[in-house]
Amino acid sequence: MRVFWIFSLPRSGSSVTAYAAAHALDCPVADEPLGPWDRTGEPYNYPPSQAELVTAHLAGQCMLEDPSTIALADRVLREIADGSDTLVVKHPHLRPPPAQFVRAFPEHRAVWLARNPLTRLNSLYARGWTDALRPNFELDHYKAFAENWNASKQPMTFELFRSKPRRFFTRLFKAWGIRAERAQIEAAVQYTEGHYHGSSKELEERSTTSAPSEQQRSLPEDAVRMYLADPQINRMMKQNRWPRKSTAYLPER
Repeated sequence: MRVFWIFSLPRSGSSVTAYAAAHALDCPVADEPLGPWDRTGEPYNYPPSQAELVTAHLAGQCMLEDPSTIALADRVLREIADGSDTLVVKHPHLRPPPAQFVRAFPEHRAVWLARNPLTRLNSLYARGWTDALRPNFELDHYKAFAENWNASKQPMTFELFRSKPRRFFTRLFKAWGIRAERAQIEAAVQYTEGHYHGSSKELEERSTTSAPSEQQRSLPEDAVRMYLADPQINRMMKQNRWPRKSTAYLPER
């Protein structure tokens, strides 16, 4: 079975990328099978073994080091695939790091998908998803993911998805070792044009070009200044040609 993973942080485009790619490949999606939620009920209806995997993965501090947990994860993925020879796995979490993932699943392929840290944070604020924010506006959490992104062999950005979706999916499939046909690329792009994933599998009635987080600036000034003052973040933003002035992120006065 071919298994293709997308690692990201929440609000970075992993949902629409996973479901669009799976649509193009005509295969199922394993949507956060390692947790932290039991998804054996609606709307996922995953096998009972998925709940077992959540418990085991959390007990291992969300690392893939225990051979029994790795074996259980492999079983869960095969059960979710339900006979399909291809599966796309969406994993919007920091752990495991790239090297550990490769040791656990050497035959699987993966990409790490990053988004401009401030537009990502703005998305959380615009949606009101701030109750569980980590300290320092998630700065340290993002920096840890950025290290994984840099360490991975297949780093990708949400901004490329937005600006040049055909190039984005061409790169995605190539990173997964797929020689995609033009029709598959078009199928993925057309999916994104007609579907907006507000959260995970949940579809919302709006186009991908009208996301609320891209229509309003909701960030606190302290968050913007903290991110832009951080050397690691500044280098990453310069590398990707993301704006590095606070006026690009703060509400207009």
